[in-house]
Amino acid sequence: MKKHLIRVMLTLTCLLLFPALLTYADGNRLLTPADNAPAAWLSARKGDAAYTHDLRVVLVLPADWDSEKLSVALTFDGTTPPNALQMPVPELPLYRTVKAGGSSYSAAEGATIRVMTMVGLADGSYSSLTLTLSDGGKVVHRSTQSAAAIGAAADLTLLPWDSSLTDWMGALPDSRSIADLTIPGTHDSGADYNNGLTTTYSRCQSLSIADQLSAGVRFMDIRLKLQDSGLNVYHGIVDQHLTFDEVLADCKVFLSAHPGEVILMSIKQEDDDNASFPSAIAAEIAKDPTLWYTQNRIPTLGEARGKILLIRRYGGASIGINCADGWSDNTQFTMHNGVSMQVQDYYNLGSSDNLESKWSKLQTLITTASKQDNTFCLNFSSGYTSGLFGLPSISTVSNYMNPKLTDYFASLPRGGYGTFAIDFITPEIATELIATNFPE
Repeated sequence: MKKHLIRVMLTLTCLLLFPALLTYADGNRLLTPADNAPAAWLSARKGDAAYTHDLRVVLVLPADWDSEKLSVALTFDGTTPPNALQMPVPELPLYRTVKAGGSSYSAAEGATIRVMTMVGLADGSYSSLTLTLSDGGKVVHRSTQSAAAIGAAADLTLLPWDSSLTDWMGALPDSRSIADLTIPGTHDSGADYNNGLTTTYSRCQSLSIADQLSAGVRFMDIRLKLQDSGLNVYHGIVDQHLTFDEVLADCKVFLSAHPGEVILMSIKQEDDDNASFPSAIAAEIAKDPTLWYTQNRIPTLGEARGKILLIRRYGGASIGINCADGWSDNTQFTMHNGVSMQVQDYYNLGSSDNLESKWSKLQTLITTASKQDNTFCLNFSSGYTSGLFGLPSISTVSNYMNPKLTDYFASLPRGGYGTFAIDFITPEIATELIATNFPE
């Protein structure tokens, strides 16, 4: 009798406690994570029963990652509620993984994983969760997912830094002006053609358009010639063996998979004598007008998400942000064509003795951008010196600028420092620039 009474009491206790641990009240019915409603598993609304959800985070690390001190931070809809967990994790066992192929690591392909549990998410109604992984104080991963997307599985997989730069704009509020961000970008974005002959004086990138986007790049400098075969990417007189249709296809695939992002695309006419160029661009835009943001104004992120923002460096048209009128060559200048712009594009350095002067000009506009409101600052770190036989040496400038840019941004406080056009960009450079957009 006594044993039976104990069993009854235990059963009643489980029936009373188990729903409180796994569900929360919504009127007279109980919701579970399996309901997959936005914010259902994230938190209980005020006045509802207490709800705690265990979020299992799978962290996949490269085999050679020499970790300093790992920590995880959570934010909800861009804010950090008082009771959201900020979790240092250096005491957990640090497992290594094997590279699963390419630049990605996957637990599904047999890599060892580590698992941590987070409880007590928040009180309030939230639609998205941003998870930031830092190592030794440096952000190495940031991703945002909606509550509905995570749903019942309640698992988030963290990939290494080289795969984690695809959704950084999506983690920022809709109200942020694009002019108030730090945006990594590329100069002559399509100039990655390598035939062994023109590499020194025409190649500016080692990553394809798709790989640049995956590496966090959101400003692209696309230079086109209109030919009988259509619009093709050129760097000066050098054919890059890339069509504009291929560039747009990569951008469309990326934005479809990452609708919270915006691609800023500067389109420059590389053949000034072809009067049909503006109509050819207009025809491309007309194929998918919902893909484009073509007003001559600086939008907020919320206004432009999922779109290509046109920055027009060709005449004969009235669409996009107008950079065709008043663009000065090889200098720093200001334009007011409906949008307030400051540009640093000192690119012909002549001698390598002028590298420090170029760096100084870059720093000056970085400082200016941090103090400006609603002024679009475009800062080119790219350039060339006179190399062998007088041919332009692009890598001489990028080899000097890129390490300085990376180290400089690693030491800057949080803030918006403008948009950058960089030669031979890497995910490491993009990571440091992107991090300044987010709170410490």
